[in-house]
Amino acid sequence: LGSTLALKVLSRVRVDDEQRGLYSHRLGRQLWLVGGASNGGPAVLREHFSDERISELSRDIDPDEDCDLGYVMLRKGQLGERLPTPDPAASQRLTPRPRSDARFLHGMLDALARMEAQAYTALVDAGADSPRLVLSCGGGASNPTLSRMRTRLLGVEARCADWTQASTGVALLAACEGRVPVITRSSAHQPLNAQRAGSEREPSA
Repeated sequence: LGSTLALKVLSRVRVDDEQRGLYSHRLGRQLWLVGGASNGGPAVLREHFSDERISELSRDIDPDEDCDLGYVMLRKGQLGERLPTPDPAASQRLTPRPRSDARFLHGMLDALARMEAQAYTALVDAGADSPRLVLSCGGGASNPTLSRMRTRLLGVEARCADWTQASTGVALLAACEGRVPVITRSSAHQPLNAQRAGSEREPSA
């Protein structure tokens, strides 16, 4: 959830779809990391509000309330979308704009959450396993209001990852000798052989 919406899912099935930009990397002995990305994302929020204003307005938003205003969260001047639905003519749409800034932000957050839910549906429709937990990084992941909206629309918990640096993930994979590490902060200080013993799990995110 950075400038664009990039997503991955741990799957027992390889998925590749050039039209939607879906690809797969082998992970461990039997799993694939299936990924894709939308051209839109949280960067659009900063075209209208500062980070401080977003945090302030988010406190006035009910994350359990739908606010589907039909927005398309592409950046201003950007043309074309890949995921969830390929559309070379897609462009930003942020009208109608409510008079209330909080309502406007609510509509944009709702659009982001729906985009993500639809993107995961597209991955599953293409053959990937369904996520059972969504771990996130990037600026948008730190907004608790958006996280609750995402959880509601995804139907599974969406929360910040314990570690968000790619280098940490690479180190964990190397430590587990290519098996899939399922390591939390509470288990990070376990002996390496204990981490290895529990490293190969069924898909969860």
